[in-house]
Amino acid sequence: MDDLNVKSGEWVVLYNFTLQEHKLQDFSEMCSYTQRVSPFFTGRPFCILHLSDGLITYMGRKLITTRYYETHLTKTTKVLDSDDAILSILWDTFRIKLENHLTVKE
Repeated sequence: MDDLNVKSGEWVVLYNFTLQEHKLQDFSEMCSYTQRVSPFFTGRPFCILHLSDGLITYMGRKLITTRYYETHLTKTTKVLDSDDAILSILWDTFRIKLENHLTVKE
């Protein structure tokens, strides 16, 4: 994936994907960083289901449905106001059944 360097206007490589095989421990440093520093991944539960025409995202107490069309996209957000509603979405949409109690931080 390439990105534009805003200062110079030149394209610079930020990420380079290869077919090189890696071991799980190769990712331990970034995994540790993500768990310590990034509240996006650790601050609340989330799940994403990719569809042929969009995606469904569960995050915290929200269910966000995004649909892609040829000329535009639509995004709808539904607030999940109870733990039962969250558990129902997790099972009905993502086929996830939790063994333990879910704690949602806002």
